[in-house]
Amino acid sequence: MNDLENRSAELSFPSGVDGSLSPPTEHSEDQRPEDALEVSDSQGDQNNIAASENLNVPRCPACRAEVPLGATACPACGCGLEWPEEVQPQGAECVSQDVSEDQKEPTPPESAEERSPSGKLPVPPRPFLIAAAALAVALAVLLLLPKGPDLEGLYKEYCRPIWAQVGADGSYLFLDTNPLDEDDNGNAYPDAMDAMQEINDALGLPDSLMNDFARTTGADGKRSEEFEKQGVSVTWSYHPDHGLEVTYKRL
Repeated sequence: MNDLENRSAELSFPSGVDGSLSPPTEHSEDQRPEDALEVSDSQGDQNNIAASENLNVPRCPACRAEVPLGATACPACGCGLEWPEEVQPQGAECVSQDVSEDQKEPTPPESAEERSPSGKLPVPPRPFLIAAAALAVALAVLLLLPKGPDLEGLYKEYCRPIWAQVGADGSYLFLDTNPLDEDDNGNAYPDAMDAMQEINDALGLPDSLMNDFARTTGADGKRSEEFEKQGVSVTWSYHPDHGLEVTYKRL
């Protein structure tokens, strides 16, 4: 007996705040142990629902049961559901909607002018490139311009159609002091001879050329001379019945 009493004295029970033994939990007469279990289970369900509400899932606003996205009624309680246009998390009135990659609006690709293949903004042209392009255009214009003197302009300024003519391409200018070929009237139009002098001066030709014109006879035939610096060649001949005929050509 003494041993049993000593062992009983060694056993301990949970104590209260003041050090006394905690009294056993008492149930009211109306509350049965089964009811306590049901309350505990109900509290557990509420905790599970509260924990699951944090998940980004649509739920019925009446019973908080999970509902399929876009459903017209709750499968648990039958409550009618109305979905807003913009679906967000938490509840049937505010439910999330995952947008698939196919439903997303495609981002318009950046144009080639905005981005280079490397992803960097295009570098503006350097000044020397602009200068080179301008020089190329100037050279092209010079190549297209007619070479040599402006014989057409000389024709318009110093000549008369009755005794002078110019090529359609401006490559030659012809003057004749006796265009009607009057017999023994080589200087029928003296103003043609004056125009020859003015044209020679405009082209920068030497004065000796005009002296050669005056000294040419029918026996000399056709004579010519080139002036590379002025870019022109001069051919002339004389006959009393045909007059002095002079042709200026661009080289």
